Parts: sequence; C-alpha cells; structure tokens
Amino acid sequence: MSPQISVNIDSGIPEKAFINKTIRHISRRIILPEGEMSITFVGTEKIHELNRQYRTKNAPTDVLTFCFDDALILSDVYICLEVVKSNAIEHEVPYDLELSRVIAHAFAHTLGYEHDTDKRYAIMHDFEDFLLKE
Repeated sequence: MSPQISVNIDSGIPEKAFINKTIRHISRRIILPEGEMSITFVGTEKIHELNRQYRTKNAPTDVLTFCFDDALILSDVYICLEVVKSNAIEHEVPYDLELSRVIAHAFAHTLGYEHDTDKRYAIMHDFEDFLLKE
C-alpha cells in the first residue's frame, strides 16, 4: 500500500486548485509512511465542536490534526478556511501564505512533529519552512 492523501473539499471553494497544488508540492518534499492522510475542510461551528471535544478548547481553530498509530491511517486533518482567513488578517500575512502554512503544519504533525515547548515549536516551524520552500 502506498501513501494516500484524500482531500474532502467542496467543489465550490475557490481555493481548491491552490490547496491541491500546495499538497502536491509538500508531498514531493517528503516521504510519507504508507497509509492514508485525510484532509477535510469544515466550517467554524464544526472546528469549534472538534476543538472543544478533543482539546477542551472552547474556541474555533484553524487546523486540527489527529494522528494514529495504525497501519492504514496516518492522520485525519480538519481545516477551517474561515479561521485561516481571520488569522491571515490578524497576522497581516497574505491569505495564501497562511493557508499553505496551515497545510504544512498538518503534514508536520502527521510526521510526528509537535510544538508543546518553545524548542519543539522552533524545530516544527523550521520544518514547515522546508516543506513550503520552492
């Protein structure tokens, strides 16, 4: 079985081509273990519900990555484009840069990177930069 990345995105979302291009770019820069990585785009209410249920955070977030120690499933990723847009405005960065960073963040988590300490955050951020480098 080779690695599979399934993307669940509404065909009406204008970012679809950019998202697929970003995923292809990142996928060429790494070797994913065998299994499936599922990326689902959800609304603010759904991401808020997931964040509250699984992280006990009572707020929406941009991305959640659930990793598994399973031979078939690597991770389930949920991304909220509304929060990504809001974060881009708040951090004064282009929306496409923020969106690509969130996708890279999910890949980093899938590969075992964490950001629970300042040192690990810096390492993960450097890896995300590597994933997005042209």
